Amino acid sequence: LVAGAVELMSREYARPTRVSEISSRLKVSRRTLELRFRSTLGRSPAAELRRLRLDHARRLLAETDLPVKEIAFRCGFSGAAEMAITFRRHVGTSPTGYRARVRPSAI
Repeated sequence: LVAGAVELMSREYARPTRVSEISSRLKVSRRTLELRFRSTLGRSPAAELRRLRLDHARRLLAETDLPVKEIAFRCGFSGAAEMAITFRRHVGTSPTGYRARVRPSAI
């Protein structure tokens, strides 16, 4: 179940996919999915989706000159503001601050 969910999330994270949609597609309750995730991976399905989105955002910030708004869209965030809040909370800096740190010549 968890492997199937991670595979599905890996394909769908760039869309504004929700955990409830993942559980519905796997034909299990959200609670069952959450319990299995926590016992197997030690994190929630929402944390896994966030991890996938942030990893992709980091890659795009480091490797492209795309605007933050476009990166947010490509990573499944609802907008640049949501991505900036999530990024700062989990990475410790803003998306532009991250880009400046990993690609000083890009700014």
